[in-house]
Amino acid sequence: MQLSTLLLALVASVGLTSAVVIPEPTSLDAPKELASLALTPRGKSPGGGDPFTLQECFKTGLALDKKSRYQAEHRVREACRVTLKGEYLKKSRKRRCLPLTDGNSIKFMIRLAGQRVPELMTLSEEVCVSGLLNLVKHCDKGGKTIDKHWKFEFEPTYLKCPKWVPFLGWGKNG
Repeated sequence: MQLSTLLLALVASVGLTSAVVIPEPTSLDAPKELASLALTPRGKSPGGGDPFTLQECFKTGLALDKKSRYQAEHRVREACRVTLKGEYLKKSRKRRCLPLTDGNSIKFMIRLAGQRVPELMTLSEEVCVSGLLNLVKHCDKGGKTIDKHWKFEFEPTYLKCPKWVPFLGWGKNG
């Protein structure tokens, strides 16, 4: 009888311990260093730790402020532009490039959330798909979502082909 009582007490104490939940950091209480991760080149972290990716920022639940988000969006869009123009368009002998300027936008449809995309490492950054999903969600000047001609889709087999990026259409005129 005493043994069963002891076991019940032990289970109760373990249950209380496991019930403790550590809340994820928010934009208010998260360290400021985390916000800089999205803007830091690929390599060692500011503290000298292991290499990091944009995905780590979003895992923490950190919401970047407006300026940091804009800068991160610009870097992601520039990485996509350079990759498409410098690698795929050069290979296919096409000179058109996608209008990824501040006045235009592009909508990505990506299936592999959390996977690293080697096609987007042009700017010495390791851009994660989860980062793209959180960063690159734009609308055109009219406020409407970009139509199907602007959607890009990455497949698992394409991750082994870093020299080109699969796409669905060139744009409204292409």
